[in-house]
Amino acid sequence: MCNVEEPPPEPWVPMRPFSERVVGRPSRCTLPFLGTVRSFCHVPENMDFRLPLEGERADEPPKGFFTLYEEHLMRARLWFPIPSVILEFLNRLEVSISQISPRGIKHLVGLLVLGYERGMELTADYLEAFLTLSRVGTDYLYGFRSRTHMEVLKGFSHGGCGWKSYFFYVRLDQASVDVELHNPIPPFLEDLCIVRDLLRGGPLF
Repeated sequence: MCNVEEPPPEPWVPMRPFSERVVGRPSRCTLPFLGTVRSFCHVPENMDFRLPLEGERADEPPKGFFTLYEEHLMRARLWFPIPSVILEFLNRLEVSISQISPRGIKHLVGLLVLGYERGMELTADYLEAFLTLSRVGTDYLYGFRSRTHMEVLKGFSHGGCGWKSYFFYVRLDQASVDVELHNPIPPFLEDLCIVRDLLRGGPLF
C-alpha cells in the first residue's frame, strides 16, 4: 500500500531578533542574523552574501547576484550549491528562484531529499511531471501544487507573509549554483507512476 508522505515536524530554528524597519533600508535582514543563518545552515565560507542597499529591491537584484529570503534556508532547508535540477526546473517554468515562496522551495527540497532516501536522483522531467506552478498572493511569487494523481508530499504549513521583508543577495558563481545540467530522455507515464509509488513508500524492486 503506497501512502502520500507527510513532512517531518517543523525543526527548531534560531529565533530572529526583532528588528524595526529602517527608513531607506529595503530589507529587515541584519548582518548579525545572516551570520547566524550561515552557521545554522552550514553555508560554505566561500559564499558571498550581501544586504540590499537603499533603492534596491527583491525583484531586481544587482548584476552578478540573485535574491534569496532567510526562510529559503532556515525553514525550507535549501543548500549550496543550489542543485542544478532545481535550477533547470525553474528555468523551464521561466521563473527565478527568488519568485518561489519558502513553502514552494520546501516542496522541491522535500522531493529531492525523499528521492535520495529512496535511492533515486530525480530529474527536472520528474519534477515537471509531479508539480505545477501556482500563484501566491498578488505579488509575482509562486508555489507548487501536485498534479492530479501525482501527490507525493502533503502537509506543508502555509506560514505568514512576513518572510518577504527578510531578503538578501547571493553572488552568482560556482559556489552558489551547481552548473551541471541534466538532459535525460523524458520519462514515460508508466515510469512516472513507478517513481511516484516508490517515493510514496512502495516496494523497492
